[in-house]
Order: sequence, then structure tokens, then C-alpha cells
Amino acid sequence: MTAGRRSHPDAPMDGRAVLAVVAHPDDESFGPGAVLDHLIEAGGLYFTHGEASNPHPTAGVLAEIRSAEPGSASAVLGARHTELLDCPDGRLDQVPLDDSAEQVRRFDQTVEPSRLPAFDLGGVTGHPDHVPATRAAVRAADDPGPPVLGWTIPQDVAEALNTEFGTGFIGPRGRPTGQRLAVDAPVSQRTRLTGSRPGRRPPGTCTDRR
Repeated sequence: MTAGRRSHPDAPMDGRAVLAVVAHPDDESFGPGAVLDHLIEAGGLYFTHGEASNPHPTAGVLAEIRSAEPGSASAVLGARHTELLDCPDGRLDQVPLDDSAEQVRRFDQTVEPSRLPAFDLGGVTGHPDHVPATRAAVRAADDPGPPVLGWTIPQDVAEALNTEFGTGFIGPRGRPTGQRLAVDAPVSQRTRLTGSRPGRRPPGTCTDRR
């Protein structure tokens, strides 16, 4: 994980809750889920319903399906606090940054987390919503608030996914990283997390692989 502003890369994780700040109702599960499960009383703040993604043909149907996903995933990860906002999927960069950061601050006051795990500043997957979601967390941390931890993937993993699936994953690209947490989610838990995401793509796709 790379450290965001106001954080110290080598500072130990304490026992208080952490709050993942992400754009969509699957972002906390497909990669950083193992990290969140390693921490204590994780919660999640989701900016959008993910209604603009596949595979369903209408945004309304997909939004309804995916609105139930945070609760299902939180049961697997042991998260006690989740909130799903109604920002436009695929257009989160059009929401004023100060407004997004205020949403993070408001939820901070409820959960009182010790850290804000988020995607790395580059967005990791190339999705346009991931960067503004992380920027909102960083802006909230400057208030001051709890420090941000940016989740990333190794550069070689990003390049392998891009080669196999034609995706736009972004690794650290030589930027220094901070803490490395050795975590491993059991197969049974990964299966339960996948099952909690009925709005996602079927097995064998990039989403399933990551």
C-alpha cells in the first residue's frame, strides 16, 4: 500500500476501525478485500451504485442489484459500517471535490476510523471514477482527518492483466510504496465474496481473475 498525504508509510496499524473509500460496490472486494479482512471493523463508503457497468442492459436494473452488494460483502469481510451514495457512475469527476470530501468527513464522524484505505492515486484499474474517489479521501484527510492508505498492485501484475485482457491497470510505476501486508484470503472466502456480487461479470473474465 502506498501512503497518502498525512500518513506515515511505516506507521503500524492500530486496532481501530478502517473505512474504505471507493467508487463502486465491488471495489473494496476484488483486490483490497484481503487487506480489509486483515484489519479490524472495516467499513465502506461507496460513491456510486455502479449502474453504468455490465452486464445488465439498463442502468436501473443494475443499480438495484448492486445496491445490495455492499451489505452482502460486508457480511463476508466483517464490516460493520457501510454507506452507498448516489453519485453518477462513470462521472464522479463531475462532482465537486469539496462535496465528495465532505461526504467522507461526515462518515468519518460516524465510524471514527484510524485509516482510510482507498485506491492508489493512479486509480489502479484505469476506471475514471477511481481517481476522484481517492482524491476525495485525501482531501478529507487534509481537514485534518485520518490518514489515507493507497492500495495498489505490483507493476508486473498490472502489466500481465493488461496483456491478457487488454485492460488499463496501473501499478506504482517506480513510485515508492510503504507498508506491505502479507495477507491471504482462503478460497472459501473468495468464493463467498464472488457470490456476493451478482452484478459482476462471469468467471474467466478480468474481474473474476483480479
